[in-house]
Amino acid sequence: TFWLPINDMGEWEAVACWNLNEKDWRPFWKGSPSGLAKAVIAAATPVIIEDVAHDPRASNPEMLRRNNLVSYLGVPLRFEGELLGIMGFFSRESGQFNGEEVEFLTTLAGHAAVAIHNSRMYESTQFQAVNLERANQEIKATQGKYTELIETINAIVWEADPVTWQFPFASKAAEEILGYPIEKWLHTADFWANHLLHPDDRAAAINKCLTAIANRNDHELEYRAVAADGRTVWLRDTVRIITDDAGKPIRLRGVMIDITKSREAEEKLQKHSLEIQSLQEVSLKVLNSGDVRDAIEKILDMVMAMDGYDIGSIRLYGPDEGRDHVILRGYQHPESMRAIVDHRVARAQDEQWRNHARVIATRETHVYENIENCQGFTVFKREGVRSVILVPITTTDEVLGVLQVANRQMTKFQPDQVRLLETLASQIGIVLQKAKLYEEIRAHLAHIQSMRQIEQAMVSTLSLDAVLRVLLDKIESIFSFPVIIAVQLLKPNSWEFGTIVCRNIDTELWRREHKRHLPLNQSGLVREVLNSSTPLQILRLEDDPRVRHRDFKRAYGLVSYLGIPLRVAEQAVGVLDIMTTNEHEFSEQEVNYLTSLASHAAIAIQNAGLYAELGKKSQELSALFAVTSAASQSLEMERILQEVVRKITETF
Repeated sequence: TFWLPINDMGEWEAVACWNLNEKDWRPFWKGSPSGLAKAVIAAATPVIIEDVAHDPRASNPEMLRRNNLVSYLGVPLRFEGELLGIMGFFSRESGQFNGEEVEFLTTLAGHAAVAIHNSRMYESTQFQAVNLERANQEIKATQGKYTELIETINAIVWEADPVTWQFPFASKAAEEILGYPIEKWLHTADFWANHLLHPDDRAAAINKCLTAIANRNDHELEYRAVAADGRTVWLRDTVRIITDDAGKPIRLRGVMIDITKSREAEEKLQKHSLEIQSLQEVSLKVLNSGDVRDAIEKILDMVMAMDGYDIGSIRLYGPDEGRDHVILRGYQHPESMRAIVDHRVARAQDEQWRNHARVIATRETHVYENIENCQGFTVFKREGVRSVILVPITTTDEVLGVLQVANRQMTKFQPDQVRLLETLASQIGIVLQKAKLYEEIRAHLAHIQSMRQIEQAMVSTLSLDAVLRVLLDKIESIFSFPVIIAVQLLKPNSWEFGTIVCRNIDTELWRREHKRHLPLNQSGLVREVLNSSTPLQILRLEDDPRVRHRDFKRAYGLVSYLGIPLRVAEQAVGVLDIMTTNEHEFSEQEVNYLTSLASHAAIAIQNAGLYAELGKKSQELSALFAVTSAASQSLEMERILQEVVRKITETF
């Protein structure tokens, strides 16, 4: 019989027998060593038992008696000090094993041990060969994926010598972006310095690169390149320095990104900013006053003084949800003043202030020399007024308000008085229009400057965390009240979210709640926003049938919603969700600003994702190369495994 260890856990197994029913024998010889086997292992020499069925060391005497087994010889199978198994001999007669037989069988066991050792070594070698072939196949597959990834990125991935700057590698995007064939990159001496760099940027770029290499510092350059067709192309070149164990630079690796459009947009913004600033200065000179209300009050005081009117007022219409701005002169009754200040004149129809409404509708001056027989004019009649002139304050497109003057005595107004009032009302309109234009210019300038800051912050980094932090900070700065913000980014080629970041609500809480409703390709607000190229606004989430997660939104007091798709060209990158805890209708200016911000952010997010993926693939390929190199240089399993562990630690 043969009994061999099957693993490092101390388990053995009966593997062969002769002249014995294997089904009867094998179950008694499986598991940890016991009985006869344990005795042979403990003795470390051949063990002879004359009456094995009655020997206390036998763990299965019934099986031995059933098969009429009497004598036993157990010989350990050893090779170079290692116990490889036990070879057992049973006899159905006593006294069968003499000295010569024991010596012969022991020698035979030695040869068997050598054969077993050689067989195991062969199996191990075959196993290593299979694993090595499998590793080579995986490396080739990874190389193919890595090459495919590099070729699909809209950026130039390159490698160069730190001394000669010769390119041994440049991705195919180099031909698409700059027009030079790859052969020219690889085989032209000083291609980067003497052919690619724009003459005006050559010295600065070379000096910065040389300094960084000397200091072993990874670095980033922005410079102009000359394309094959003579075009000027702005490049952002991110360079990593690869060193040997002694710290000497042995390779440069980098990514060149075409930022021409971004640079051109920045130059246009700078030019537009100068134009806006010039308009602002002109507007300030025209207004000649830091307080528009003060300027209008002075106009009203002048009107009152010129013709000695008893009562005068200017009503400037506020926004749809706001109050009118009212300036009063000459009123005597507090109730009259409260009524005028508190009331808002309806644009189309107002029964209580029908005369104002008529002026608004016709955009014409109305003169009333005796209001006693006229409907309305409740406040004027309380003030004892008899004669009234109502003049619209207009621009080309809209009515901004009404100028009204009145006398307590009946007055026959002269045409020149009316014309003068119309002229002054026109001047008020001009002041208001210029003031409005000034505010719009100032807001637009602030918007442009803010967008420029955002763009610079986002394009200055390829870190996804930094891009998202800038995005959340800028969104939060727009509002004067707290808002809940969630940025949800899609996994590549998937309708499931990968990265989710939130502001003013716990990110993990948001992720757990919304994970219950994946996949996204079913229904809901997120799906609608992703499929749309325009923002989605909901004034009251509670009332909208499309809203899911109702209990969640109710629990955290989420009332109004604005969803903006994050898209690059036609590809959806994710969703920007902005919610308020009070009912809020997002203004057109807010929506436009956030949409523009989301557009810039989507590009920066995509670039950050591509850069991170490229870096990960580069590390993985480098690790695979190192492991393959170690495997090819040594057949020592321990050394190979140590190299694998070291590379895994470096990579992750």
